[in-house]
Amino acid sequence: TTTTERDSKMKPGHTVQFTGLKGAAHLNGTEGTLVRFHKADQRWAVRCEADQNIVKARPENLVLRKYEPEPRERHRRRRPGGDGPTEGSVMAAGRGADCKEEYYLRTLVALGRQAEVANKRGRGSNAQELVAEAVEAFVDKGEMDGDAGERFVKHLHRRTREEEARGNRTGAEIMGFIDSVLVTKIMDRLARQGPKDSRVTLPQWLRGSLAGGMKFIETMDSEGAHTARVAASEITRIVDERE
Repeated sequence: TTTTERDSKMKPGHTVQFTGLKGAAHLNGTEGTLVRFHKADQRWAVRCEADQNIVKARPENLVLRKYEPEPRERHRRRRPGGDGPTEGSVMAAGRGADCKEEYYLRTLVALGRQAEVANKRGRGSNAQELVAEAVEAFVDKGEMDGDAGERFVKHLHRRTREEEARGNRTGAEIMGFIDSVLVTKIMDRLARQGPKDSRVTLPQWLRGSLAGGMKFIETMDSEGAHTARVAASEITRIVDERE
């Protein structure tokens, strides 16, 4: 029986691994992102992670990836003298994510939540510092370069609005902080990669993040963090749609 889009758990945006290909055997073991399903020939259009080319593949030649956290010493260690995030708990948060963007987001939010709890107990874990270090690790490894960065930022903005709609203030605020750190870290990386003292051009897909961050700063003192976060998210959405 032919596997169809309906029978499969695969959806556009999911990350898959190629397997069993014969005509393009060099792709076996590599990953790509599902773009859309072509019903006429029962194949998925997949954007290859390595070169961003689009190829078609049968569902039986694609394996849906469930991302596991990779070892990252900078944000997985327990802080000396504290009871902050542990490796096991942060790893658990990333399990079961159906795309790379959601895996990254889950681990970062889990890190922020656990460090925040430790802060409230007075046991030494600085939530903002830990999240910023983890974001920097992703950026420095190149995980936020180009199209990968754009996909993550769009995913982050969508998930932030979902958390706000659910009334989950803590989750939305952590995601908002992740967004603001991303702008800084990505711009720093671009500056290091270009000629010395050259002007850095902000990628279009980061303009919503920058506008949201500025709105948050403008609104926070007079309206409070929650109102500022909602206002920032709305400005981000407007700029994203315009871009």
